[in-house]
Amino acid sequence: MIVKNDPNAKRRTWAEIEALKTSWRADPCFDLWDVDERFAAHREALYLYQLETELHWARQRNEELLLAVKAFTVAYDGLRGLING
Repeated sequence: MIVKNDPNAKRRTWAEIEALKTSWRADPCFDLWDVDERFAAHREALYLYQLETELHWARQRNEELLLAVKAFTVAYDGLRGLING
């Protein structure tokens, strides 16, 4: 969790954290929570954000695949009906 006004930690600004998240969402080829020491104070929050975002993407992809399977099934059944007359 990110705590404001913590004089004991070198924290990044909210804008820097949001820019990092935006960059990661555009190209998630790295672990968001393990980028560099400048964001060390935010590691737990970044880790949770990455997990939640990846779960959201996985659910979206699952729904897309289910729709594709349904469309294929309808097309297959239609073609089978044409062939078998």
